[in-house]
Amino acid sequence: MHQSWSSAVYGSSSEMYRTNDVGVAHDKPNASWKDIMFLLFSIGMVFGPHIGYVFQIHEMSSTRNVEGYSPLVSLILLASNGIRILYYIGHHFALALLFQAMFAILVHTVLLIMVLHMTKNISSDSEEHYSGGGTLSMHETAAATVPAVEVNGEEIGTWEEIHVKTNPIRYILTKLDTGACLLEKRFFSLSPPSFIRRYVLWTLLTTILVLLYYATIGTVWGAAPEVVGYIALGIEALLVLPQILRNHRRQSTEGLTIMLVLTWFLGDIIKVIYFLVDHQPFPFIFCGIFQLSLDLVVIGQLIYFRMRRRSSAIRVMPATREDHTADLDAVEAIPNVEKI
Repeated sequence: MHQSWSSAVYGSSSEMYRTNDVGVAHDKPNASWKDIMFLLFSIGMVFGPHIGYVFQIHEMSSTRNVEGYSPLVSLILLASNGIRILYYIGHHFALALLFQAMFAILVHTVLLIMVLHMTKNISSDSEEHYSGGGTLSMHETAAATVPAVEVNGEEIGTWEEIHVKTNPIRYILTKLDTGACLLEKRFFSLSPPSFIRRYVLWTLLTTILVLLYYATIGTVWGAAPEVVGYIALGIEALLVLPQILRNHRRQSTEGLTIMLVLTWFLGDIIKVIYFLVDHQPFPFIFCGIFQLSLDLVVIGQLIYFRMRRRSSAIRVMPATREDHTADLDAVEAIPNVEKI
């Protein structure tokens, strides 16, 4: 079984202390400094990946807009980290990663409950405004109720018929996006208490199944826990995919904070380095590298859509000036007409 980072560090340190008195005098301070640095790095591993989500929560609460963030990202993290904790029962990995999984469950449970509360409040405010004689249209009310998850089946069907033979990759992405839309729509239809009940039930069923798996298959197959690890990391590897699909569907990254994207990217870089240095199992390393590639896609979307928005704003400015000039000419012509 793979050693944890603490046993690896302290084991090597104890071997070094047994060499001779001179070695103890010179090597012990270095070993202690190494332990402190590794401890700080591990603490960063626990809390660092969640900094971006704090900024995203602040962005959504201040703007009352949840359209920029896909809730499937948090649902994926809830599932993967729950299974990762069960993986630890069969295969002890670094404690920092275990605590990271526990903290992730707390953060994303709170985030999803907040998103559901905000969605319901926005829906209620929209309905009251519309029923009270406001100018809000029915389309705006529906958009506020279920942000950017409506799917026109006929349009998608037509699109698929045209492009399936010429571009199968886009066809697959369209299928994935359709599934993501439906999942988001089902999520937004839940109330916070209903979501909590469903998540607790899912956790209990998953725990029972994994423990039965360990008690049966695990007794005759030593590598059985690795299957659980691959499942957890396979789910986590898809973390950014729903956000990529949502950005493409909306043709915008507005509402998605740059800090969250940077947290994904920098966090995955640090994670891969950490896995390599600490000799973590291969599933962790593979997951980190795959996530890095998806992070680059999101960064590309962020740059492209923001540059396109700026160029659109620049193109609108000359037309606005021409209209303003025409209005001034019309105003100046009025006194001349009166004199005639």
